[in-house]
Amino acid sequence: MSAVATLVVVIMFPMLVMRLFAIGTDIVTENEVDALPGEAVEAVIVPGARVFNSGRPSGALLSRIELAEEIVARTPGASVFASGGPGEPDVIAEYLPDLDVTLDPEGLNTNATCRNAAAAGLQRVAVVTQPRHRVRTAALCESAGLETLVVTTRQGNERPSRLPARFARERAAEYWAIVTISASWVGVEI
Repeated sequence: MSAVATLVVVIMFPMLVMRLFAIGTDIVTENEVDALPGEAVEAVIVPGARVFNSGRPSGALLSRIELAEEIVARTPGASVFASGGPGEPDVIAEYLPDLDVTLDPEGLNTNATCRNAAAAGLQRVAVVTQPRHRVRTAALCESAGLETLVVTTRQGNERPSRLPARFARERAAEYWAIVTISASWVGVEI
């Protein structure tokens, strides 16, 4: 196999497997919040993202927070499950002072967030994330036993110089998700 063909397989394989793992999961955009498919969600999961030293959320995190607020406003009784690394859940809660927010400081990655939400007793959730993470997020949350609706934010403005690194990071995350999901099938938690 040529180097180019090998590269294509290495890039496409995790993308295709994630699509297979996420079959049956509803994935919609922020433009479809008025008519979310399926039954009402009981919580909106807001995965963490970068928080600046000033305590201000990054654009990615702020767009997740705003979208979660919009979904909760249209879904009576829904709460927010704020996840992420050090300080991220607190910032999410700070930006949603009028909502019922559960903090998940142990949600250091998407898999942990989904498993923690399931362990907290959640069953039907919406997860807000950027488009590039949508399929992996759907696959991991479904694997954790959650009935999942993924709602994507706008992509946002990114410096073109950062796109290759983000693309590579997402492929690596998809490979890790394949390992994680496969391990869960045989009863091994990673």
